[in-house]
Amino acid sequence: MRHLTFHLGVLVDRERVRVRGSFDWRSSFLPVEVNRLEELKFQERAQAVCQALKSFARTQLNQPVTRDLTGGSCRAVAQVTYHLRAIRQLQGVQTRLKRGAGV
Repeated sequence: MRHLTFHLGVLVDRERVRVRGSFDWRSSFLPVEVNRLEELKFQERAQAVCQALKSFARTQLNQPVTRDLTGGSCRAVAQVTYHLRAIRQLQGVQTRLKRGAGV
């Protein structure tokens, strides 16, 4: 989820505040394990990023469609969707293994 939140944050930064350049994608996978307090802080960050994305999207409702916005936004949404689907598949495998159904 940290990596997904990172993707959404990049989308907000790229489009809302026009941040360009390279992003530290590798750091979005770290740390691999967190304690309960770190998890709660991350959940707050994820909620803030989602809220920022919703707010930004609302500001674009009456704006002309631009190639930059649609290209960057579509890539970010596709990437997040890809990761969410992978998580759902892993959850399905976990459920089947718990039932003894195999993969």
